Amino acid sequence: MLIFVGKNIKTLIINFYPSKKEAKISFYIELIKNFSNYRVIPENEFSLSLIKNSNALILSGSPRMLSRGEYKEEFLEILRNISLPILGICYGHQLLAKAFGAQIGRYPEFIKKEEEIYILDKKDIFYNLPDKIVVKEFHQEYVIKNSLENTNLEVIAFSQTCEVEAIRHKKRKIFGVQFHLERSGDIGYKIMKNFYEKVVF
Repeated sequence: MLIFVGKNIKTLIINFYPSKKEAKISFYIELIKNFSNYRVIPENEFSLSLIKNSNALILSGSPRMLSRGEYKEEFLEILRNISLPILGICYGHQLLAKAFGAQIGRYPEFIKKEEEIYILDKKDIFYNLPDKIVVKEFHQEYVIKNSLENTNLEVIAFSQTCEVEAIRHKKRKIFGVQFHLERSGDIGYKIMKNFYEKVVF
């Protein structure tokens, strides 16, 4: 059932997946369409004019590695300066952290499993959720917690394998989650619903 939080809300989804993994963006669409109208664009089509016609920005995951320099510095500059509510997922989460000055680390192998996440702050995107949730993880890189000092980013969730499972900007409507909420069933649905109801509006 389609339940629009706001029929006039327009979300811009930035697709960081390469063409051979294009189908992965469908999981984001299936979730976001419950709450907002949307437009999906690849990173290379992103422009400031599209921001002016949008109410929220979603940054997708990606197989790219920031620690290998697989990002565009000009995109980081845009993220630092736009005023839209933003939610970054996996690679998008790491991209936001890097944009504001955090450092990115890399595990020797991919983490691919269901993970217990411990919530530190139940405002905003984690509103009305239990203290511990189970979500889907698939990543090799992570945000280094000690590097968040002086970034205006704070940790709002962690797990046994990752100290920074979710971040929030202290002054702006910017959030990032390391896990894949678009593949995390009802929990992912509730987090996205909170993003629109508690953050975008």
